[in-house]
Amino acid sequence: MSQVLNRSDDINKAVKIINDFVYQNTKEYLNNNEQAIIQGSLKQLSYKSMQQEYLELKFYALDYIARNLAYDLWKKLTVIARSSSLFNPKYRVSKTKVWIFVNDINQGEEKNNTEIIDIPAATMEGIILRGRYQIEEHLFDRDSGERQFLARDRHLGDRPCLVIQRSHQTPRVIKQFEREGKALSQIGRHSQLPDLLAYFKEQQYLYLVYQYISGTALTELLTEKSWSESAVKFLLQSLLSILEFIQQHDLTHRNINPDNIIQVGNQWILTDFACIKEIHHSISPISHSTFAQGMNSYMSPEQHMGMANFTSDIYAVGMIAVHALTGIHPRKLKKYNPQTGNKIWRDQAQVSLDFADVIDCAISYQFSDRYRTAQEMLESLKNLA
Repeated sequence: MSQVLNRSDDINKAVKIINDFVYQNTKEYLNNNEQAIIQGSLKQLSYKSMQQEYLELKFYALDYIARNLAYDLWKKLTVIARSSSLFNPKYRVSKTKVWIFVNDINQGEEKNNTEIIDIPAATMEGIILRGRYQIEEHLFDRDSGERQFLARDRHLGDRPCLVIQRSHQTPRVIKQFEREGKALSQIGRHSQLPDLLAYFKEQQYLYLVYQYISGTALTELLTEKSWSESAVKFLLQSLLSILEFIQQHDLTHRNINPDNIIQVGNQWILTDFACIKEIHHSISPISHSTFAQGMNSYMSPEQHMGMANFTSDIYAVGMIAVHALTGIHPRKLKKYNPQTGNKIWRDQAQVSLDFADVIDCAISYQFSDRYRTAQEMLESLKNLA
């Protein structure tokens, strides 16, 4: 990191320049989250580093910071810039161009009190994949080595898309990638699933290009305040209808958790199919890398042991329902039945007996005691009074 990027006086001046520009055009200042993201971007920090450094961002999921808070901020600044007299209609603000944005504001402002700061050299533009998908911003890396980027589809009016990059092109990985791409192409044709726009190999990497989903992650909506039974039923019915569609293609998601469920308007969208697996009507082993990606508190016991089937996704959906009904994160639910291994949670929720029975069936410790398919669980919900 250069000396300029470590100079707090220039960083603070740059944040003030952007904040003043926003106020001049909207009569509102940036909120604390937005200022933290701008400050971190000026320091050229990753979103993960911002999450660790800034108190305002510590309690947000990393995916939510990168794909929601930051995305909305850059979109907001772009709209403000384009509506002002200083910038042209095609101007765009992004994380990698934030210093350029500060410099352009400074050059455009004809005021005697314009801040004098040292602007670091501009970073290079992102690469263009397949002559079409222009990388605009690095979002985050997963422990598995997978990298996620915000990109623009130059063939479709710069429509935003999500690019996932993977390495390790062994013959086995390439075969799995191609099988996964074909499966994802099928399940993408659903209103509550992001479309897979492309999958391909380029140089030493494998790429998946998805429709970009911007909304509110379920993580941000699950607080210590419990949800009403009717709201939880609606969420369950929505998620199970998606699972029913996936299971019709003999696939399991295997990483269902609140970070991967996005609310867009009144609709719930299920994202992140990095762990997807074909099921041949039997229990299938999962790789260590896939296992490590799951969110432990929502993962079924058999998946912890390296085995997953249709009921493993049903377990995850059931644990999300428990979280919503109780307002308690599953990792904090310590009580369980010593004879069955089933979690005890009803005493922490206002819930009808019949609905609680449905959820208990979904989160049974023994997968043979759960609903076999999402369709079965949906039927049970429909039969409730």
